[in-house]
Amino acid sequence: MTEKKVVVSYAYGTTNAGDHALALGALRLLKSISLELDITVISRYPPRREPSDAIKDINSKFPGVETVPSPFSFTRKNRVTRLLEKVDGGVTVTTALTSPLFAKKIFGNNAALRKIIDADLVLCNGGNLFYWNSHRKSLPRLIALSFPLMLARRLGIRYGLLPQTMGPFDGPVPRFLFKNLFEDASFIQFREPISEKHASDIINLSRTRTSVVPDLAFVPSDNSKKSDCDDVIYSQDTGDREREFLAVTLRASQLGDPELAKGDSVDNDSVESTANYMLDVVGPVAERHGLDIRTVVQTDVDRTVSRRFVELCRRELDSSVELVDDRDSERLSSFYSGAALLVGMRLHSMIFALRRNTPVVGIYKKRFGPKIEGTLDMFGLGEYSVLQSETEKNEPLKIVEKAYLNREKISKKINHKKTELINIMEKDISSAI
Repeated sequence: MTEKKVVVSYAYGTTNAGDHALALGALRLLKSISLELDITVISRYPPRREPSDAIKDINSKFPGVETVPSPFSFTRKNRVTRLLEKVDGGVTVTTALTSPLFAKKIFGNNAALRKIIDADLVLCNGGNLFYWNSHRKSLPRLIALSFPLMLARRLGIRYGLLPQTMGPFDGPVPRFLFKNLFEDASFIQFREPISEKHASDIINLSRTRTSVVPDLAFVPSDNSKKSDCDDVIYSQDTGDREREFLAVTLRASQLGDPELAKGDSVDNDSVESTANYMLDVVGPVAERHGLDIRTVVQTDVDRTVSRRFVELCRRELDSSVELVDDRDSERLSSFYSGAALLVGMRLHSMIFALRRNTPVVGIYKKRFGPKIEGTLDMFGLGEYSVLQSETEKNEPLKIVEKAYLNREKISKKINHKKTELINIMEKDISSAI
């Protein structure tokens, strides 16, 4: 039987453990469905900016999977360079959609373009990719993300969207860009019910196959270790690792790719307010129950706020506090399996914990969108999601206390729901293949 050629667009990156986990989850999912697949992963990075550790990790875990750089260049060195790169990207998109075979000839060095044109199925990797609202509007970004799907549609190639957080969508632009593109997809998977609702505001969902499923990071590894987290990188080692602990992740950055964020994406006021807020929410619970605190940095942009939180804890609390700095999704998942509870502001920290049945409380800012709230709702844990308020901290504190006291019951609930949702993910892709 001839191998089916499958392209997974816009994936991998080890500066953010969550982003890289999406790519690994997509590949595990494809391999669980069929071994008769010729798979290519298209990076969201151009040549010379690709994270080599991520490429090595994919190649070692999935021999035979090819990795190619983004079809677009975005060094963003200065204003003039950014403008020229946008013009170049616009020429590539226009030419490819007008005459794909001609574009394949004249852009012979564009490996991603060639792979899409030759594919049998094009998949958009999961994540928080498609939105257009007061928090962020970028037309070049949306066109670049949509391009592999647009080209597949132009050529009559099947395409689908792996688990997405979508919206909110404001104004006419999203409908113009996405209505036909999304309605003609073989399937669309949403990470949360609220994302499905956002999509229904701009497209007719009855025109395609849809499902609400977990994030790709939920897809387990065949050789996942259950408890070995000795290789996780501890930036400081001051605690007794045999003691029960609360895991904490913080985020003070803006919405968008942290690797590409400008210097003002994490300002001092946001760092201080976030660190103090988390101290007020988890500190009393840790002291009341004799718990250590382990603060995890999963992406580079969170390091400043995490260090500040550790400083405050050491000054204000009797609990032992450690800083953990790691990007490997399997090691982090094993680490969270040892936690009594995770109080997280990073979605993928919650996912790494949930896939090991560790209870979580999710704290989010409105600008991050519905992904944390929606993921917990999917697992029947909506009461444990908290919209951060700078003034109200007593209620979140009560929620963290409740989650800790009910952790065994919550763990059983997670385990039951997880298997059911992964089966749905496999059926969607199988139908497209």
